[in-house]
Amino acid sequence: MQSSGVNSTVPPTRVRYLDPSEFHEMLSAFHDDQYDLIDIRRTDEFAKGHIEGAKLLPLDSLGERYIEIDQERVTIIYCKSGRRCQRGVQILRDRGWHDICVLEGGYDAYRRYLVSLRG
Repeated sequence: MQSSGVNSTVPPTRVRYLDPSEFHEMLSAFHDDQYDLIDIRRTDEFAKGHIEGAKLLPLDSLGERYIEIDQERVTIIYCKSGRRCQRGVQILRDRGWHDICVLEGGYDAYRRYLVSLRG
């Protein structure tokens, strides 16, 4: 019997979508050396504001610069509103990532969430 060509030893990629409050809790619970927070926006967007501790790896260079991310840590990606993250997930999946977290609503949603905490 012929194999279907699917490698059953490679686990499927798990993508977790975190709302801003879950994301905030995750950052609070982890030490900095347990995760890589990756901002996939453009350089000009990052310069206008970003989440503390984030590393800028713009989407258009993620395919080459993914080696700067430690696959042994939790990988969290975000963009401005969440749309570009689908492409970012695909790039990382194609390069062997099995566990990726995405900030739902992106930087904009997280900023709104932080404002709501201040009341």
